Amino acid sequence: MLDFRFDPCQPTGIITHKGQKFFNTYREPGIEAQEGDTTPLVEFLDYLIPDEAERDHLTKMIAWTVRNPGKKLSYGLLLQSKVHGVGKSTLVDIWRHLLGFNNTRMTNSEEMDSPYQSYLENTLLVVLEELNLGSGIGFYGKLKALITSPTAVINVKYRPQKEVPNLANFVFLSNLEAPILLEQQDRRFFVIDTPAVRRAASYWKPFQEWWKTNLGTIKGYLETV
Repeated sequence: MLDFRFDPCQPTGIITHKGQKFFNTYREPGIEAQEGDTTPLVEFLDYLIPDEAERDHLTKMIAWTVRNPGKKLSYGLLLQSKVHGVGKSTLVDIWRHLLGFNNTRMTNSEEMDSPYQSYLENTLLVVLEELNLGSGIGFYGKLKALITSPTAVINVKYRPQKEVPNLANFVFLSNLEAPILLEQQDRRFFVIDTPAVRRAASYWKPFQEWWKTNLGTIKGYLETV
């Protein structure tokens, strides 16, 4: 019986690692880059993140992770806004699909602050949708290690601890003014506080339909970044 291994550098199925055979649990997204009209994406990004420097850097973050699955950025993204419904979750949905939805994971503050870290296993992107850790300096230190460390100890209920490669990049979303206490000059977080306001409901359905059927076009655009 084969053991399992998560290796984005190799195709899904049976692989060889250090002379042993494993079943690779990584699921290739199967999205081929193609040319096409990316006006809806550009307009969406311009609206969500009007600051050009912030928008340019975030686009490069996304493009780098899509081009290099299994490699870690040295920092995480904190994207916050004063109101709900401006498109933060939509941006993350696009990002998750580009990486392969099954290779990503949603979590919450309670799970991340618990001793169980199964969300890190077999994961390229961890998304915490409502960050609310306030001034918890103890967890802040733990979080910094998760963002940068190449390995992580996985503690799953009723199973022994094990150390696994930590391939996850991190995205934190929040509508709070101060979702976490950060040290000044902390380079482990790229923080964007978007001033975007909620758009009319009539905008969202056409855009959702567009991106879901144009992931190849979006990937082609990111390859030009």
